[in-house]
Amino acid sequence: SQEVELIKERFDTIKPKIVNLAYYLNDSRSPLGFESEKGVSWARWLLQESRLVGFLYGNIRVQLYLMRYKILGRTYRYRWFYLSKNPNWKSDRLYFKKMVQEADLDWGGAWDENSWVIVKQNIYDLHKFATERGLKLLIVCLPVSFQVYADFLDDLPQKKLKIIAEGQNILFLDLLPKLRENN
Repeated sequence: SQEVELIKERFDTIKPKIVNLAYYLNDSRSPLGFESEKGVSWARWLLQESRLVGFLYGNIRVQLYLMRYKILGRTYRYRWFYLSKNPNWKSDRLYFKKMVQEADLDWGGAWDENSWVIVKQNIYDLHKFATERGLKLLIVCLPVSFQVYADFLDDLPQKKLKIIAEGQNILFLDLLPKLRENN
């Protein structure tokens, strides 16, 4: 959503001919977080309008969550990091899946069907904007490093993104195969 807004805001200044969207697997996460991270929907407009309020709210919500679930000492969004220290993610699909689930508020969101509703809408908006202005749109998918180094292939997010891109006749480049080949 940030990339879409950025190109809309700066289009007249930059006047690009090509828009290259570099999509990383945590890009479905709004700067304000996923809905599951929010608790005060009535304040959403204030969170979007004030960086200070957003910063304070985000930090307070995280601290409340950590206290509630007794995970103090670990940053909630990055709880997957502790699982990544165990090399089992490389060869054990179930362990990898557990790590993806723990990364649900970060790059793991790309395995969640609900996150694709947001991604799809933003890509459609960007595609419409680009088409109306005669721009070429290219989407490059950047994998998470665990996908590159795992002994098995788990490319669900790349497949989802490819379907969205092909459905709109958007040029699409998936870097995962080449990165795995040359890891």
